[in-house]
Parts: sequence; structure tokens; C-alpha cells
Amino acid sequence: MADLPARPSLDHLRRQARDLLRAARAGDTTAAGRIRAVADALTLASAQLAVAREYSFASRTRLRYEVTARTASLARQAEAFCEASIRDGTGRVARMLAATPELARYSFATAVILGDAGRVRTELGRDPGLCTRVYVRTRAKGATGRSAY
Repeated sequence: MADLPARPSLDHLRRQARDLLRAARAGDTTAAGRIRAVADALTLASAQLAVAREYSFASRTRLRYEVTARTASLARQAEAFCEASIRDGTGRVARMLAATPELARYSFATAVILGDAGRVRTELGRDPGLCTRVYVRTRAKGATGRSAY
């Protein structure tokens, strides 16, 4: 099992999967074995899954989420952290916090999620409107938030 680099790249992971598939199709039995360990067919999706599993992720989607979380700006990471705390029960929030500890002090929302009562009290003392403010997440027109990996 390999460790994911601190600043991983989806492009690099895509190339790894394509190279693995290319090698398997060219007759490299080791490459073919790596793919066949996770799937029956020698396809790009199978090669991507093999790469994800070699980095200790159950799926290529979870690997993509982790890479995206590690490479996003702190503001985007905080947004993803808040979203994951509500929707994702896979331990992603803990991994995100371990990788980027500054998320804990990023915003009022992260303080609430992490149960930092002292900070929440202090922030509400400064701005009582925080407890009723609605935060709306917006995306650029046409953005799907999906990646090809």
C-alpha cells in the first residue's frame, strides 16, 4: 500500500491508471495482476480502481474526493468539510481535519461542527446574528462538481 502524497494530483493519478492499463494490455503480467486483483476486465475503470486500492481507498470516487480536498483552497476545503460533516459518514471529515488542522479555526461553521463551545460563544458575542444567518452554497453556472477520475 502506497501513501498518497501531501499534494496529490488527479492528472498524475489518471496517468498512473492509463499506464497501468497500457502495460497490462501489452502483456505485463504484474500490471495485469494488479488490475485483476480488483476486477475481472482490463478496463480503464478497473485500472483506476486498482490505483485507488493501492492508495488504501475503497473506490476511485473516495480517492478523487480526498485528492480534491487536499488540493482545494482553504475556503473550499472548509466548505467541503462542512458538507461532509452532514452527508458523509466514511471518516472523510476526520481525514480532512488531520490533513488540514487549520480547518478547525477557519469559521464559525467549523467551530459549531467541531463543538468548540468557547469559540462559538465568543463569535456569537461579537455577532449574535451568526446564529440565524443562512449560508447558501453556490456553484458557477454549468458546474457539476464531478471529475472524470
